[in-house]
Amino acid sequence: MKRLEVEELGASITDAVREVQQGEIIEVVSDGHVVAVLVPALPDAAERRAALAKLNAFAEELGKHVTWPTDVTQMLSEMRR
Repeated sequence: MKRLEVEELGASITDAVREVQQGEIIEVVSDGHVVAVLVPALPDAAERRAALAKLNAFAEELGKHVTWPTDVTQMLSEMRR
């Protein structure tokens, strides 16, 4: 897995997208913390639905622990503790 600072990603977005298309997973880092993950898109509709179901389940679980609205930065900081 590759890591890029936000500034690096901004300067080389075309190269990063090309790498992701080839299967690379890229973590985007800001101030030493992962703020995003670039992953290849799933080509198969069934795979996309399964991945979306997992994301929805995660969001639902996360919602049990977070009072909305909230500051995402604060939420991530609390999760890391």
